[in-house]
Amino acid sequence: MASLAARPLLTKSATTATVELLGDAFAQRDEALAAARSGGDDAPPVRWDRRRSFGSFLDGLCCTGPLLHYSYGYLDRLLPSKGVASVRNALVSTAIDEFICDPLDVAVYLATTSLVEGKAVGPRLKAKYWPTLRDGLLVSVALTPLQFLSFRYLPVECRVLAVNAMDMVWMCAVSLQSHAAAPAGAAPWARGLGYGTRSEARARPVAQPMAQPVAQPVAQPVDEESAVETPPCESQSCQGEVNAAFPFMPLPMATASG
Repeated sequence: MASLAARPLLTKSATTATVELLGDAFAQRDEALAAARSGGDDAPPVRWDRRRSFGSFLDGLCCTGPLLHYSYGYLDRLLPSKGVASVRNALVSTAIDEFICDPLDVAVYLATTSLVEGKAVGPRLKAKYWPTLRDGLLVSVALTPLQFLSFRYLPVECRVLAVNAMDMVWMCAVSLQSHAAAPAGAAPWARGLGYGTRSEARARPVAQPMAQPVAQPVAQPVDEESAVETPPCESQSCQGEVNAAFPFMPLPMATASG
């Protein structure tokens, strides 16, 4: 608290940056675990993308942290949490934070992380803004009661720290969606960046080479008794690989049963 009183902007920015870095790291760990479980032996090696996490850290330190510091101070002067109208003011402040500040935060996050990751800002905003905002708002709405309590009862100096404690989940959802691969049928400009529509993909036809006839292999009889179904990935080996890439947030190792 002494640091918060002496250097409020720096303290809030640093905590916001730490939360964004951890939220992105959790998102990457979940992505790596899902890829390892579904890909089996063909799955790419699990690595922590430190450049991606640094982009999240930089956004929290230089953009989101200062934005929260000044916007919460302004809201408290405009809608004080003390007095007869304190409940109404807390409700209005919560709505402003979720439906005005959140859309701005998502846009700034996408722009900042795009610059750090070496991606074009415009196409990524076009592809990822709405799905990322949707997922972020779903988390914000679920946390509305806690957000209301912070505006109603906490002093303005502590609100950013309280929101940061809740925003770990929000940051994880935003990072997951903003880095999700485009699905099948996405427009060419959206592949690797985000979602595109099938109509956009049809508007940009790509010439396909003529398919050549391929000789079909002769089916060989299979001994059902000796056939063993091999899972795409043993859970223990998957978790071990993910834990090696993310040693600061290890998964509990699965134990063999039987």
